[in-house]
Amino acid sequence: MGIPLNFGQTFGREINLSVIPFLFRLVRDKQALISATLIRGSEGLFFNFNFCRELQDSEIPVITSLLSMLSEVFISPSTEEKLIWSLTPHGSFTILSFFHHLTSNPTTSPFPGKKVWLLTVPPRISFMVCEASCAKLNTCDNLQKKFQGKLYISPSICLMCYNDGESVSHLFINCIVARSLWQFFLDSLARGWTPQYSVIEFINSWQGIKINLDKRGSCFWKVIIHAVMWNIWEERNRRLFNENYSSLETLRDRTLANINSWMMNSKVFEGIKRSKLQRNWMALLSTTPFHPQPLFKINPTQDCEYILNFDGNFRRAMEGSSDAGIGGLVHGSNGELIWAYSGHLKAVDASEAESRALLEGLRIAKSQQLSFIAVERDSRNFMNWAS
Repeated sequence: MGIPLNFGQTFGREINLSVIPFLFRLVRDKQALISATLIRGSEGLFFNFNFCRELQDSEIPVITSLLSMLSEVFISPSTEEKLIWSLTPHGSFTILSFFHHLTSNPTTSPFPGKKVWLLTVPPRISFMVCEASCAKLNTCDNLQKKFQGKLYISPSICLMCYNDGESVSHLFINCIVARSLWQFFLDSLARGWTPQYSVIEFINSWQGIKINLDKRGSCFWKVIIHAVMWNIWEERNRRLFNENYSSLETLRDRTLANINSWMMNSKVFEGIKRSKLQRNWMALLSTTPFHPQPLFKINPTQDCEYILNFDGNFRRAMEGSSDAGIGGLVHGSNGELIWAYSGHLKAVDASEAESRALLEGLRIAKSQQLSFIAVERDSRNFMNWAS
């Protein structure tokens, strides 16, 4: 049981063998013979597979379908059991026959090795994507299979959406949070969502979307998969072990931050500053050349040693209250990061939020005794007003 059996030659009827590996993971005795699973009753022979755990709702139809097919098979208890490998004439297993079967089967998606292992992505993240492609990550369903009844996770539910059981394909593809992250990048190409059933199929189909992109756009598009899957996995672990929940907007920001960081390691992005890439990443995913938007500066009277990039965001709530967020970076003219800051405050309009972001950056520069600093922002109107 659990070894590919040719039911067609053994029992005279062809049976769907795709359920055999599924049964192999669930039964307690991996070396059990078919005769050991048969129980003689008053009405005939019955199968007792001796599963290591209770079946989930999604698994019951599979077992029901198998039992329905086996009920039509004539089994003689007096006949000796025999294993037959159907891919060879002599019925014995060979590696060559199995290799030809895997490479010639059009329904099997090839493993996207070159799409998983990328030089621009840290190896530990590529390894995580590889594990997800093979459905080997320690999600709830895999943990239950791995410990074979010794571990029971209740509830076995996705911590990202709380709508379904946690599995690799659900967590990274079908979960509403994952789909929102994928659609965020698909919107840049005006593409819709196409459901996939496995991570391998999803990776192969995702890489096929990068049509008519230049080298920089293709490089950016390839690592989106790694950034999204890595941030989903980290967020899942934070919720599971630390009970720390992040919003969808935060996950998007973290994903973009990872991508921008990795792109700086690519030769095709030489000469492009990270701040410019962060503002213009959507232009990479268009068929037009990538031209960063110019920065408007308040230049000091002397050559600057440090640069301040800042931004302020303003939102007026329905009940009349106003929230604002500020943030910025202080870095050297050689690109070395000196200080980063962010905060939440109350403001009356967008101009005040921008001003508070600028003042906070200047305050930090003064506290760090930084002189000859240039201020950069992508808003001409505000920079003209500030100067």
